[in-house]
Amino acid sequence: MSEPSLAWTAPTKTAMTEVMSEKVWYELSDQDTLWSAWSTWATASGSSDQQAAATKFSGKALTILVSNAYLSTWPQPPSGPQYVTKWSGGCLSDQAGNGGFCLLEENDTNLGGTTTSQANVYFDLSTGTMSDYVQGVGTRTMRTYRLSSSEITAMETAWTDQAILDTNTGHQDGRCYYNTISSNYVDPSTSGMLEYMDYPYCAVSNTDDWYCQMFLPSPTTATSGYPAFDTPGVIDAYYVSSFIPNSESDSYAKLTADIGSSN
Repeated sequence: MSEPSLAWTAPTKTAMTEVMSEKVWYELSDQDTLWSAWSTWATASGSSDQQAAATKFSGKALTILVSNAYLSTWPQPPSGPQYVTKWSGGCLSDQAGNGGFCLLEENDTNLGGTTTSQANVYFDLSTGTMSDYVQGVGTRTMRTYRLSSSEITAMETAWTDQAILDTNTGHQDGRCYYNTISSNYVDPSTSGMLEYMDYPYCAVSNTDDWYCQMFLPSPTTATSGYPAFDTPGVIDAYYVSSFIPNSESDSYAKLTADIGSSN
């Protein structure tokens, strides 16, 4: 018997709970039928990692939507610069002591330096001039970072604790959040890392809407970085922007919300 698929149809944005306006949505759903077929297969025929996952995770599934777009009230080119999506994204954390995860976009935009960052991002090599549009975006993926409760707390204060003074702009910017959590990246190529479990399946829609889907542990098998998001409960939602110089309030947002019963 071949490995059963864990894919399910993502809900539309309008059917999801908008936990942070224009930035983060989620839906909890019952995918027991899919999970039962996969876990039965994994227990009988899977690798040791798959067999362990079959006992850790459950049929409770999370779809999270993260929008990497400017807020509708912010100026778009040519009135203002295009939004930098690299290292921007959203996070969810439960308040049951198991921390959570962040989903940050990775692409080819050059954010590595602190002396020519603005030129790296907006300099158009084809014209030899500064542009309102981000250059060199290239291939876009969504990366997963799993964080303990203390690591979530460290991210919250990164603007102060991990300040990055860009000598080109003379200002701090939101790359401090990525730098704080970058070591927690879940590399899909690492042995034992499973899609839909250790890291979600993610796909981009409507240019900047990232839909990511994963199965959750049960409350009794949740571990640090792998929260169960038990219902009813309380979650913290975050959004971080990587390159908006000199504005912590535009680079970081947090919202606390109740989770009701799953659908």
